[in-house]
Amino acid sequence: MKDILTGLLSKAYNLDTERIAELLYKKADDGTLTEEVAENALQALIDIDVQRAAKLKEDAKKRFDDGHKKGVLETASKWEKTLKEKFGVDGEGESILDALAERLEKGGKGADLADDAVKRHKLYRELELAAQQREEAARKEGAEALEAYKLETTKGMRRSQAEAKAREILLAQKPVLEDDPTIAETRIKDFLRDLQEFDFDENLNPLKDGESYKNQHGHLVQFESLAKEIASRRFKFQVSDPKWNGGNKNEPGGNGGKKAAGTPKNEEELWTAYNAAETAEEKKAVLEAWEAANGEITV
Repeated sequence: MKDILTGLLSKAYNLDTERIAELLYKKADDGTLTEEVAENALQALIDIDVQRAAKLKEDAKKRFDDGHKKGVLETASKWEKTLKEKFGVDGEGESILDALAERLEKGGKGADLADDAVKRHKLYRELELAAQQREEAARKEGAEALEAYKLETTKGMRRSQAEAKAREILLAQKPVLEDDPTIAETRIKDFLRDLQEFDFDENLNPLKDGESYKNQHGHLVQFESLAKEIASRRFKFQVSDPKWNGGNKNEPGGNGGKKAAGTPKNEEELWTAYNAAETAEEKKAVLEAWEAANGEITV
């Protein structure tokens, strides 16, 4: 089944099977691929598909533009050839008109035509129109390329601003992160990558398909709400202040063995608070609060 899946995706996205396998499955400590699906496998495939769709759109536009330019050039070439044959002149584009005007001034084939008559001639008008179309097509292509560059630059700047703000919102919620800073940063980057499916306006309001992003109830979604919603899918958060007060311990004859205020409710909260404590004294206070309510830790 694994080979069938990697083979199918390899054909679909025009990537070798080794690359597909690296995206789909986790690696063992020795670097070999396991049978376990990677946590970000779906997002990796979505990113590849987005790139594929963007390239298809770009290729389609290029084919259209190339076809239009080809048609304009073919029309121009046709009338250039006709003028050369009819009036015995050489050149290319507007230089043919200059050569024709010079021939008429000196006399020769077609010299019996006055300047105004030449300009009114169908061949002259159509060649002039073809030249104008070439110039307009080149000007339009340059303007479109400039606008596309400006748009992508603006999108990139806003996305960078959005990622910086989303990082601040995430860290303010005190997510439970690994002690290894490299692993922690990788998880944060995975969170930020989920923002790539959105664009943002000048106020960083999220946009989807060119329109303001709305939830399933048709209400506009603010940036902070979007960031928190994405974060809730990827992180757990500290549920209490890790700075425990040793004075909250349950002393014999105190409150009848009940848990003191601020004491972790279960082992998960215990170790979350312990790892989040910043000093040895704080870590000790966390353990003492737990042991006072639950007995000595034996493991």
